[in-house]
Amino acid sequence: METTNLKAKSVTRFRKNIDLKVDTKQALSLQAVQYGMSLKSYIETMLDRLAEMEEDKILAALSNIPEAQTALSGKELEEFERELKSW
Repeated sequence: METTNLKAKSVTRFRKNIDLKVDTKQALSLQAVQYGMSLKSYIETMLDRLAEMEEDKILAALSNIPEAQTALSGKELEEFERELKSW
């Protein structure tokens, strides 16, 4: 993992090599050029946007579940935070 400081906002990044089919790489490269971006930057931007969209869908679904509106007890909150830190 790498931490960078972009415009006074600290961002932790995870480095991962991926394999792309040649056709996929060519298609994404053309799309990146249309936006004046490198392939790497374009893929990172698209993945960030996809993750944000999925997060919004999950939050919207949770907002409709009554149990999701219930506050955690102190013990439950501590356990939840401990689990998050273990990821």
